Amino acid sequence: MEDPVNLLHLAQTISDLTTRVHERLRVIAQLESVPYHDLLAGGEDPELQAIKSSLNDVIQDFQLLVNGPRAALRSLYGSHYDLAAHQVALEFKLFEKVPLEGAISLGDLASSTDLSPDVVGRVLRLLATQRVFQETQKNMFAHSILSATIAKEKDLEASFHMQVDEVFQAASGTAKYLRQSPVTLDGAHCPFSTRFGTSIYEYYQLHPEKGARFGRALAGATQLDRDVNALCYQYDWQSFQNGTVVDVGGADGAVSLILAKDKKWPHLSFIIQDASATLLSQGRDQLPAEYESRFMFQEYDFFTPQPVTNAELFLIRQCLHNWADEDCVKILRGFVPALEKCKEGTPLIINESILPDLGSISKYQERLLRHVDMSMLINVGGRQRSADDFRKICKDADERLEIVKVYNTGSMGLLELKLLK
Repeated sequence: MEDPVNLLHLAQTISDLTTRVHERLRVIAQLESVPYHDLLAGGEDPELQAIKSSLNDVIQDFQLLVNGPRAALRSLYGSHYDLAAHQVALEFKLFEKVPLEGAISLGDLASSTDLSPDVVGRVLRLLATQRVFQETQKNMFAHSILSATIAKEKDLEASFHMQVDEVFQAASGTAKYLRQSPVTLDGAHCPFSTRFGTSIYEYYQLHPEKGARFGRALAGATQLDRDVNALCYQYDWQSFQNGTVVDVGGADGAVSLILAKDKKWPHLSFIIQDASATLLSQGRDQLPAEYESRFMFQEYDFFTPQPVTNAELFLIRQCLHNWADEDCVKILRGFVPALEKCKEGTPLIINESILPDLGSISKYQERLLRHVDMSMLINVGGRQRSADDFRKICKDADERLEIVKVYNTGSMGLLELKLLK
């Protein structure tokens, strides 16, 4: 049996770390003239992130010690029922139909769907135990801070809906796929392609409405744990004068638009390249008029040689993890002829998660990274990589491709490559 002193020690550690979070928030609020409570969910301050990450680790240890292993496992192995409830709420637009102000009766809510009051009530009551919605009085439902966030932020809603729809369906067959094919993993051979009979890329071409949702989901994921802070603030964009950034695999251009909106870099222009005509069209339609002169959208397959030979910088973000190592080698090799023609020292930036060395980050942070790694296995037969993994595929692509700097590791790492001539 665990020594009860450990429980008190963990409780004291939680108190100490909470005090540190509070103190850091007060410092940031004063420096940035932002209300304290507006900063609670913020994630841009590295020191605050580190403290909160440690706090989350200790809280999880505390819960395990308080509840014991059986209760923890009971909760874990019921999580697919939670996801099923989220699936229903998203599919039948319950987040949208519950008003942001006030409450709605169960009867009125059910009548706006094709569902019975019984089913709607059962779904909402399970979600309410997770603080998603709240039953303010019997058969009256209102938003909680979690459900209101989903209702108000449509890109986040798209991201969650994709996860509990096609991704959830594919994930449920992971062990079955690996039993049938324990070694082969690529875009055509993975749990997703087995579940739907086609690769994820072809699936979204066959289902353009879900392809459009996928584009919004990518933007939603950026708001969660795939932030652009390392890309925006750790790289020296000021060093480029009237430069063109080629955003390879840039989907609808949402990330480049974040860069374009920063008033410190008005000199940057962008070429958004993607194989999906749907995502490129979505990007054109959503682009604010004041940025049209700085953006170009180009359909491009990154398994073919890069056509732009006068870029100041190439960016490939959240793409390589979609592919097996041999495919990544082909993608990186496609940059080489263009880098040979561009001016010497033209950088290629890789912006995606970098897996940690053992014990180098908190379990809370690592779990988020391992989620993405498992997502790659399930959906595209790809994988997340460590810094050493990236070095290997670069050298396999071309001996002259060198990682000259690692700016950031973790949920959104940043590596700078150059072709040494």
